[in-house]
Amino acid sequence: MRRYDPHAPTVPSTRARLRFGMDAHEALLEILAQSDTPLPLSTLGTRVRKAGVRIRNDALGDELDGLVREGRAFPHPTSARGKKPSPRFWHRSAADLVRGALAEALPRQVEWTPSQLRRLVPKAYHDLLDEQLGVLLAEGRLFEGPPKGRTRRLQTEPPRPTQALTAAQMKSLRSVLSRVNTVRRPALSLDELLEVLDGTAPAGPPDAAPELDEALLRRLYDEDLARRQGLRSMPIAWTWERYASLCAARSATPDLSQFHALLRKLHAESRVALAVHDATTSIPESERAVLPTREDGRTYYYWTPVDPR
Repeated sequence: MRRYDPHAPTVPSTRARLRFGMDAHEALLEILAQSDTPLPLSTLGTRVRKAGVRIRNDALGDELDGLVREGRAFPHPTSARGKKPSPRFWHRSAADLVRGALAEALPRQVEWTPSQLRRLVPKAYHDLLDEQLGVLLAEGRLFEGPPKGRTRRLQTEPPRPTQALTAAQMKSLRSVLSRVNTVRRPALSLDELLEVLDGTAPAGPPDAAPELDEALLRRLYDEDLARRQGLRSMPIAWTWERYASLCAARSATPDLSQFHALLRKLHAESRVALAVHDATTSIPESERAVLPTREDGRTYYYWTPVDPR
């Protein structure tokens, strides 16, 4: 015989609690919460009465209406045929049931037809299913698949553009590619062509940076000379900024050390003059980072072609 433990927690059954004052309101909440599916009013009445609550189905309907107004119970569509099908209720809404069914099923496969999706829920929920599919499409969590015959297809992943090609079109594409490859070097494979059409082809190497030489420096100098309002000296940071912009337009990386080396080389050859700033401490940090320095640590700030064109 089981020994009595006065400290053990007690969880009375629904029937036992009803005997000590649980009303139909509480009984309905518990029965709905414990059910895996929506329950007809007739079934709810039977279960409540079996638990010890004496109540007629019409009065039970009033109790359920109160729970619905409180948002603690939800009416569900019924698929039962007949003049007076019994209304159904659950602790989750009908839309919640449909969303749950979709969330559980969609990850199982990438492509779905409407008929496959409709089999996930009873027929009475099909209008709600269509509504939820529209929400998923609008949110970008579901995608229209490429047409295959007359059947609409939905996908859980964005479709590749080339999925829309028919077998006949793929055959024509192979024929076109074969003809093109007779004069193309290197030849292009079908997979490479499909990647181009899908926009998934690997990016090619970045364009080479513009050749950094005296001619380029002089061109950049000429383009900025008007900004100096009659002065011949040019801020080195201005020329570097122009060179960096040219590189950015080609998706190339400017080489600051190469830029400095060219200025020093031309200065050593007396082809450009380099001059320091009178107040080095006033140079903004953003400019100081791109300026070359003299052997004594002072910062070059200006450069001037010795024989400007």
